[in-house]
Amino acid sequence: MSTTFDPSNKASAVTLSGSNKIATFNATYGGVRLLDALSSVNQYCEIGLSGSSTSRYLDVSMVNTSWTTSQWPGGIGLNGITVGTDGGNIVINNGTVGTLTPLAANTNGRACFARHASSGRIGFRFITAAGSVGAWDDSFDPVAGTGGCLPGISGTLYLAILSDANPTIGTLYSAASEWQGTPPSGYTEIGPVAFPRNGGGFIG
Repeated sequence: MSTTFDPSNKASAVTLSGSNKIATFNATYGGVRLLDALSSVNQYCEIGLSGSSTSRYLDVSMVNTSWTTSQWPGGIGLNGITVGTDGGNIVINNGTVGTLTPLAANTNGRACFARHASSGRIGFRFITAAGSVGAWDDSFDPVAGTGGCLPGISGTLYLAILSDANPTIGTLYSAASEWQGTPPSGYTEIGPVAFPRNGGGFIG
């Protein structure tokens, strides 16, 4: 079972719909976290970008539990690493650690995220609205666990998205059947594992 956005970890300006897989952002900067944490296996996910705004964009981020829904993860502190779909810069602690050819700010597309669990390295790539799949950032090899970025972020890790464009819509494609790009070999969905989620019952 794949994950959804977490209604208990979102900014008030973010509205969830579509079984908590569609996040609509208003003009106030804010974000929403995924319900399930990243686990000890290699995982892959896609986030779609759409909406009627001519300045729409998303920041797609990996964050820890110190991140708040109004915080830009690439800012001061090591609470997360983020890539902006409009700029293509991958940023942690206010420093650029990687780059991608960005999606145009007023076009649709998808941002893809992959994390190699044993090395801790992560990579991003973009898929354009026309379906052209870009290369992974900074020579990331998701199978070998080389290249890409090594964030150095500690604690329980989650995927999150942020925006302040009005309206911008982020759609979570967490199930393998929803993916547009071919996932790296050996990668799986982000989803619940066999321990209690939010303190209630066993999942898995």
